[in-house]
Amino acid sequence: MPNPVSFKHAFMNTHPTSGNLAFCLVCNLNPKTVILMGMDLGTKDVGDDHATNVLTGEKKCQYVGREWIAHKDTNFVESADKFHTHSYHLIAKITIENAMGFLNDVEVINFSDGIALKGSTAVHSSDFVFSVEEDDKDKVLFALDDSFRPLKENDWNKYQMSAQDLLAELKVSVKELFVEQFDWEDFVAVIDKDVRLVITDMIKNYQGGDRIYVFQKLIENALTAWYRLMVFAESQEEIERLYEVGRVEFFKLIDELSFPSSLV
Repeated sequence: MPNPVSFKHAFMNTHPTSGNLAFCLVCNLNPKTVILMGMDLGTKDVGDDHATNVLTGEKKCQYVGREWIAHKDTNFVESADKFHTHSYHLIAKITIENAMGFLNDVEVINFSDGIALKGSTAVHSSDFVFSVEEDDKDKVLFALDDSFRPLKENDWNKYQMSAQDLLAELKVSVKELFVEQFDWEDFVAVIDKDVRLVITDMIKNYQGGDRIYVFQKLIENALTAWYRLMVFAESQEEIERLYEVGRVEFFKLIDELSFPSSLV
């Protein structure tokens, strides 16, 4: 993305599930207590990976090719002999536990009838009583709303070079690799490594240089197609003609690369 800034605060432990992302967000809102609901990360009915889809009514959503395994370390003891999970959910479990490791003085209560999560306290929802008094609700809602404050200038660092200028330099650097006089060894070297080195060097040497990474695959695909035509040429004259024409067309492609104006 052609971001003009890099944000100082990055969210960690956001994958692989939407539950991981939600938990990550909550952790960054400086809570006193976090309550997990529906964070089962498995099932008692092997084959049913999610609850019934509220939009389509489909009863099953399965991750194809993942092996279900019995998992006795459950949040509630009574579910130990009934629960199954698989590798995808175990990755999600590790990520949530890692996120909890960064919390200080935060109580994590787990209502979920599923996998046990280290760092959380198992509680049946029927046994839990919310401590918020009626008169405190407005205060709590205000605090929640205030957590989503607009970002300010001290939340980011502005890149020294704009995305447009970075892309302009990439175009010049890539074009310089393709000289007018054709030479097989030089041409193969440029396609095989030199273009990639130009891109990786810019990513490494410029603040926010990774913004141009989005163009790498497109450039490499164009060069691959050009190279295939050259390989099947039947004479030196045809090779040189294909190089001359290909160089012109490739430069046109490079010139047309741009970031959408709505993103700049």
